[in-house]
Amino acid sequence: MEDKKKFKIRGWYIYLIFPLTIGLFFVAWYLFDYTYPSNNLINYQDKFTAISALFSGFAFAGVICTIILQSRELKLQRQELELTRQELKLQREAAEKQNELLERQRFENTFFNLLQNLSSFVESFEFKGYKGTTGFYIIIRDLKGIKGFNSSNNNLLEEFKLYYKDKSNSNENIGLYFRMLYRLIKFVDESDLKDYEKYQYTSFVRAQLSNDQLLLLFLNCALGNGKEKFKKLVEDWVLLKNLPKGAIENMISWIDNKAFERGDRYQKPNKVN
Repeated sequence: MEDKKKFKIRGWYIYLIFPLTIGLFFVAWYLFDYTYPSNNLINYQDKFTAISALFSGFAFAGVICTIILQSRELKLQRQELELTRQELKLQREAAEKQNELLERQRFENTFFNLLQNLSSFVESFEFKGYKGTTGFYIIIRDLKGIKGFNSSNNNLLEEFKLYYKDKSNSNENIGLYFRMLYRLIKFVDESDLKDYEKYQYTSFVRAQLSNDQLLLLFLNCALGNGKEKFKKLVEDWVLLKNLPKGAIENMISWIDNKAFERGDRYQKPNKVN
């Protein structure tokens, strides 16, 4: 709008072209009479020349006006195109943000549904007649009762591995629990979120795991079926952060130490768009 006003203000000089042309014609006529005062033939011929010059001057003035008007119109068109591009850019950015918001909502809906399913399963989990987190406590109590538990002796370790695998494989609920937990962490790991955001969501899962569940998770990743795939996720997302290291003592070397410490890997940036 401001540019259009400027054009209106500056466009007044276009209307001076016609009076200036006429004025220059009369000035030239006067100068011609002044220069040749007694030559009637020349004066008579100059009248026709002057008329031709007048029309030529008007034609030339029209060409100038056309050029100026076209220049103004082209400039306005360029400005309108630029405004259109900026508007389209803003619309595109708004659409991208809207899509990101929808994707985040879909992710969170799925995530919290999976988390709720896991919590419900833990509440109904049963081992030797004990339900819920107490069932996990009984599992750990039984495991701690064997002589190979928490030992660095290779022979005892092998014995413990066999005992643990037999214990976990003989109870279908244990295998189902780890499959649900693995799928939940895997879902976050495969998302398009930034790493520090993934860490926040996996922290929600970790916060719901009791010490017995964490210890059982450690054993599953170190000795059981989780060693192949789940172990890496446990290490990457620090799922054993809340597990007291005293509970595993000599066994701590069975898994990478980054599973216990967050460090600076997932610090939130100071400025996030």
